[in-house]
Amino acid sequence: MFLVNGLTLSISGGFPVEPNAAATFAAVFGADAWARLAWSLAIAIVLQFVLSRTRFGLHTIAVGGNLIAAEEVGIRVRSIKIRNFVLASVLAGFAGVIDAFRIGSIDPLAGGSEMTFAAIAAAVIGGTLLTGGSGTLIGAFIGALVLGILKDGFTLSGVSAYTFDMILGAAILVTMAVNVHLSRWRERGGA
Repeated sequence: MFLVNGLTLSISGGFPVEPNAAATFAAVFGADAWARLAWSLAIAIVLQFVLSRTRFGLHTIAVGGNLIAAEEVGIRVRSIKIRNFVLASVLAGFAGVIDAFRIGSIDPLAGGSEMTFAAIAAAVIGGTLLTGGSGTLIGAFIGALVLGILKDGFTLSGVSAYTFDMILGAAILVTMAVNVHLSRWRERGGA
């Protein structure tokens, strides 16, 4: 990540660039809020279907849940990992295109680790375990909505960004603790 970030900064000189695209193309790929919502929903629905109804998705969950057991039952773990990294990279690139049209410029200094942290926070708030093997895309999508609503609400009430980050960190810790207790409860036969 740092390699690509450094390369991007070297090429651009650290200055934002305005994307040259037709108005229709820009509207379809993120300048319009409804287009961003439609893309988000479509991707979430397709990926949830892939995770829950296809061999690739089930193998992905198995690898995330227990790497050794997945290997022992014949799942090609290395292939699943590579495919997931490629899928994540393609989706991150697509998110970058949508964000560039949203803000009207391609800024090499925008986002970065803050966006990565927000994505991980949304997944954890949505019920995904950091250890893997548990969670849904719909849960992560709901986590992203909750995170966005909280951020906007705190911003409108005048709470500083630093305070919001502190509250978000505490919320993630609480959510992780709840997730761990729920998974232990399920293992004991509670649900």
